[in-house]
Amino acid sequence: MSLTPITNSKEIREAFVVVSTNLKKGTKPFKKQQVGWPGGSGKYTVYWRSKERIWSMLEPRQIENRYWVSFGTEQPPQPKSLSITCEMNPPFRKYNRRIAGAFLKDDVGVIYLAHSGKVGGGRKGIGKSAFQKYWRGENVETVEWPDARKTEMIVIGRIDGARLPSQIAHFVFEVEQFKKAVMKGLWKWTDICTREKFSPEFAGTRRGYAVTGVIEARCDHGRIVEALAESLRKRKLDFANDKQRDMYVLARRRKLQILFEVKTDSSTTSIYQGIGQALYHTALYTPQPQPVLVMPGRPNEQTARVLKRLGIELVSYKLNGNKPEFDGLDRVLAG
Repeated sequence: MSLTPITNSKEIREAFVVVSTNLKKGTKPFKKQQVGWPGGSGKYTVYWRSKERIWSMLEPRQIENRYWVSFGTEQPPQPKSLSITCEMNPPFRKYNRRIAGAFLKDDVGVIYLAHSGKVGGGRKGIGKSAFQKYWRGENVETVEWPDARKTEMIVIGRIDGARLPSQIAHFVFEVEQFKKAVMKGLWKWTDICTREKFSPEFAGTRRGYAVTGVIEARCDHGRIVEALAESLRKRKLDFANDKQRDMYVLARRRKLQILFEVKTDSSTTSIYQGIGQALYHTALYTPQPQPVLVMPGRPNEQTARVLKRLGIELVSYKLNGNKPEFDGLDRVLAG
């Protein structure tokens, strides 16, 4: 399965309407709110989502051949200008890799909102290359462009999906966190990744494709990892992640105690990958940390027996609305 950009102006406009309707649903509009950006400002209608804690601004920008799809985290109304955290601006027609947003279509016609990773901010260290290294979500897919070029984009979610607002919110807050890290002086990737701490995960270039449901599931990966982090944080545990490992818990003297590998679908391929990653990343430690596979739902009986034989604990989860609920996490942490 391949992902390609929508280039027909009518299809792009229809996709923009779907996204706008999805994002405006259940929001409180604030008219004539001052919004600022580097080099300018203006008054626009913004839509505040109290549950996700983000606002959106959905405007056509005729002069620049793009729809203006902007997001921020400050709650309106504000006497001062709201600051734009990130933009996902698809073009009116054809395609434009210089702007951050695009609508992508898979082989069965499902349409997704995607972001190139191009993050602006006017500061040294804030840019596409740095953010691509900072982002570690699994939802990075290869896009085949009309000129035969292939690039990678972060797939935010399907435009008609009920979880799109929360998927966008997760992305927006990660951009905000990235910018704060840069402003604190952590603008080099080596500075960010050498500290044992929790941050989003970047899966790297993806060369293969999966069915629509798997691509959509990958868009939830960051939220599942963040929910797992929140559960560990509430238990006052010392945890971190890095470019290769989804999450790990540190015992006294900074020894690796538990390693989590998170999968967002229960396909055979994902289970095989999770088993391999869990065993690979715990094999060279003495004593060996507890490997844990996190996946949606329960596996079949044979898979459960294999996991037990290999010494891999299982934590399952389900999405209750937009909030992941874990089953088995208390057992793992108590063991």
